[in-house]
Amino acid sequence: MSSARAIVKTFYAIGSTTALSPAAVSGDMSADIIGPTTVIDRVDQVCYQVSWTSTDAVGVFSVQGSVDNVNFTDITFTPPLAQPNSDSNEYLVNLALIPFTYIRPKYTWTSGSGQMTVYMSAKGT
Repeated sequence: MSSARAIVKTFYAIGSTTALSPAAVSGDMSADIIGPTTVIDRVDQVCYQVSWTSTDAVGVFSVQGSVDNVNFTDITFTPPLAQPNSDSNEYLVNLALIPFTYIRPKYTWTSGSGQMTVYMSAKGT
């Protein structure tokens, strides 16, 4: 007899420093957007769904990691993440087996304006 493991997928918030909880982060793209920190040491699969609506926003979206919740560094992706460049778009950022305890999304404004929304989904084993 084989045993099956249920997979439960839940959407979680970006922003809790003690645990994950439901929500999303939205921001005005006419300035930098730094999402609150999320502790991910109890999950092994994380995904950000990033979407923006704009006709002229130019900037850089990144995911940052930290082990001390003080110093954050951009995580390098190959290929690089698509960036807002006077368009509306969306994509998923998949993160598996991340060695950091803390992560957060960040948008660095260059020019223009628009609306960016970031959702997070996470699951553990």
